[in-house]
Amino acid sequence: MRMPPAKPTAILVLFAIACVALAALHPVRAADAAYVGTWGVDAEHCKTGQDQEGAPYVFRKDGYDQHEAHCTFKTVTHTGDEFKFTSECSVEGDVQSDDTVITVTGDTLIWGDGAGAPNLMRCK
Repeated sequence: MRMPPAKPTAILVLFAIACVALAALHPVRAADAAYVGTWGVDAEHCKTGQDQEGAPYVFRKDGYDQHEAHCTFKTVTHTGDEFKFTSECSVEGDVQSDDTVITVTGDTLIWGDGAGAPNLMRCK
Protein backbone atom coordinates (compact mmCIF):
# COMPACT_ATOMS: atom_id res chain seq x y z
CA MET A 1 0.00 0.00 0.00
CA ARG A 2 1.37 3.34 -1.00
CA MET A 3 1.44 6.22 1.49
CA PRO A 4 -0.13 9.50 0.39
CA PRO A 5 2.36 12.34 -0.12
CA ALA A 6 3.10 14.42 2.96
CA LYS A 7 1.34 17.74 3.15
CA PRO A 8 3.59 20.84 3.14
CA THR A 9 2.26 21.91 6.57
CA ALA A 10 3.20 18.56 8.11
CA ILE A 11 6.73 18.88 6.72
CA LEU A 12 7.04 22.43 8.07
CA VAL A 13 5.83 21.32 11.51
CA LEU A 14 8.37 18.47 11.59
CA PHE A 15 11.11 20.84 10.45
CA ALA A 16 10.19 23.34 13.21
CA ILE A 17 10.24 20.61 15.85
CA ALA A 18 13.66 19.44 14.65
CA CYS A 19 15.00 23.03 14.81
CA VAL A 20 13.72 23.52 18.36
CA ALA A 21 15.26 20.21 19.45
CA LEU A 22 18.63 21.13 17.95
CA ALA A 23 18.54 24.60 19.53
CA ALA A 24 17.92 23.05 22.95
CA LEU A 25 21.03 20.89 22.55
CA HIS A 26 23.23 23.80 21.47
CA PRO A 27 25.38 25.26 24.25
CA VAL A 28 24.75 28.82 25.41
CA ARG A 29 26.34 31.25 22.93
CA ALA A 30 28.14 34.31 24.26
CA ALA A 31 25.55 36.56 22.68
CA ASP A 32 22.81 34.59 24.45
CA ALA A 33 24.50 34.24 27.86
CA ALA A 34 22.84 36.78 30.17
CA TYR A 35 25.79 36.63 32.59
CA VAL A 36 28.44 37.81 30.09
CA GLY A 37 29.75 41.24 31.08
CA THR A 38 31.19 43.11 34.05
CA TRP A 39 29.33 43.04 37.38
CA GLY A 40 29.89 45.17 40.47
CA VAL A 41 28.18 46.12 43.73
CA ASP A 42 27.61 49.69 42.54
CA ALA A 43 28.79 52.18 39.89
CA GLU A 44 31.89 53.09 41.93
CA HIS A 45 32.85 49.42 42.31
CA CYS A 46 32.52 49.02 38.54
CA LYS A 47 35.34 51.57 38.07
CA THR A 48 37.85 49.48 40.07
CA GLY A 49 40.63 48.06 37.90
CA GLN A 50 41.33 44.33 37.79
CA ASP A 51 44.80 45.03 39.18
CA GLN A 52 43.21 46.09 42.48
CA GLU A 53 41.78 43.97 45.26
CA GLY A 54 37.99 44.07 45.27
CA ALA A 55 37.69 44.46 41.50
CA PRO A 56 34.32 43.73 39.84
CA TYR A 57 33.60 40.32 38.27
CA VAL A 58 34.21 40.01 34.53
CA PHE A 59 32.18 37.11 33.14
CA ARG A 60 32.92 35.54 29.76
CA LYS A 61 30.95 32.71 28.19
CA ASP A 62 33.56 30.21 29.41
CA GLY A 63 34.58 31.66 32.80
CA TYR A 64 35.18 34.74 34.88
CA ASP A 65 37.97 36.84 36.35
CA GLN A 66 38.05 38.93 39.49
CA HIS A 67 41.41 40.45 40.47
CA GLU A 68 43.64 37.40 41.14
CA ALA A 69 40.86 34.82 40.74
CA HIS A 70 40.54 33.28 37.29
CA CYS A 71 37.90 30.59 36.68
CA THR A 72 37.19 28.44 33.65
CA PHE A 73 33.78 26.78 33.37
CA LYS A 74 33.95 23.02 32.85
CA THR A 75 30.16 22.69 32.63
CA VAL A 76 27.34 25.21 32.27
CA THR A 77 23.66 24.39 32.71
CA HIS A 78 20.94 26.94 32.19
CA THR A 79 17.34 26.86 33.40
CA GLY A 80 15.29 30.04 33.11
CA ASP A 81 17.28 32.85 34.77
CA GLU A 82 19.58 30.43 36.63
CA PHE A 83 23.03 29.30 35.52
CA LYS A 84 25.01 26.53 37.24
CA PHE A 85 28.75 26.29 36.68
CA THR A 86 31.34 23.71 37.59
CA SER A 87 34.61 25.60 37.47
CA GLU A 88 38.31 25.18 37.84
CA CYS A 89 39.77 28.30 39.41
CA SER A 90 43.22 29.66 40.00
CA VAL A 91 43.24 32.00 42.98
CA GLU A 92 46.60 33.63 43.58
CA GLY A 93 48.19 30.56 41.95
CA ASP A 94 46.24 28.01 44.02
CA VAL A 95 44.07 25.75 41.80
CA GLN A 96 40.67 24.75 43.16
CA SER A 97 37.34 23.41 41.92
CA ASP A 98 34.12 25.30 42.50
CA ASP A 99 30.40 24.85 41.92
CA THR A 100 28.59 28.14 41.45
CA VAL A 101 24.97 29.10 40.90
CA ILE A 102 23.98 32.56 39.71
CA THR A 103 20.65 34.04 38.76
CA VAL A 104 20.50 36.88 36.25
CA THR A 105 17.39 39.02 36.00
CA GLY A 106 17.81 42.03 33.75
CA ASP A 107 20.81 43.97 35.06
CA THR A 108 20.96 42.15 38.42
CA LEU A 109 23.12 39.11 39.17
CA ILE A 110 22.49 37.13 42.37
CA TRP A 111 25.32 34.87 43.49
CA GLY A 112 24.21 31.55 45.01
CA ASP A 113 21.04 31.79 47.06
CA GLY A 114 21.70 35.47 47.76
CA ALA A 115 22.50 34.83 51.43
CA GLY A 116 25.68 36.64 52.47
CA ALA A 117 26.57 37.85 48.99
CA PRO A 118 25.48 41.23 47.70
CA ASN A 119 23.47 41.44 44.51
CA LEU A 120 25.62 42.66 41.66
CA MET A 121 24.62 45.15 38.99
CA ARG A 122 25.71 45.12 35.37
CA CYS A 123 28.43 47.72 34.89
CA LYS A 124 27.69 50.23 32.12
